[in-house]
Amino acid sequence: MSLDTDLEGKPPGYYNVIEYQTAADVIRYAVEANCPCGCGHGIWLPITGPGVPKTAHNWTWDGNKAQPTLGPSIRRIGGCAFHGYLQGGAWSSAGDGAPLSPAVYRGGPDHPIEPRRDLMAPAKPAPAPAPAPAPAPAAVMDRATGPETALRPAPAPAPAPQAAHKVAANSPPPGYAKTTDLRFTAGKLEQKWASGNDPTMGVWIEVAGQ
Repeated sequence: MSLDTDLEGKPPGYYNVIEYQTAADVIRYAVEANCPCGCGHGIWLPITGPGVPKTAHNWTWDGNKAQPTLGPSIRRIGGCAFHGYLQGGAWSSAGDGAPLSPAVYRGGPDHPIEPRRDLMAPAKPAPAPAPAPAPAPAAVMDRATGPETALRPAPAPAPAPQAAHKVAANSPPPGYAKTTDLRFTAGKLEQKWASGNDPTMGVWIEVAGQ
């Protein structure tokens, strides 16, 4: 399951505090929200707070699910470049990015609390092995010099092209956090690391230990 937000039909700035379990059975928290400027993009913010273990890149959280306060400020990289704050469930602008939408959502004590979600990626079957190429003949007859010539070995197959360079395992760019999205590429398991400010930006990194 993707970690992108899914708040279609909700107003700009609508948010949920998400509690979810990782593939390693660790409980994590994040805030998913519609961008408060009204551009239509989603925001995914890993958070840490009381009793929540710190991850590689996250925002602090006061523990309030209905009216959360996060720190430091929140800035979208690219797109609308919104820059602002979520404090007590209310958005404010820092003044150097897209302005708040006039219809921005302002949470209150009655804001619904999301139940725990299962965001673990479903198990994926191993890819079917590629069919083996037809074996080349062990030798070919050279008829150029007559019937008594020796058999000549077939030419060796051309070496396979070198695999494209991959980012070193567990070495994401600064500001990226591990997600639960997995995929197989050339028989190798890769995991997606997403930008904390813009979930649409991500890199795939080969899982270590393969």
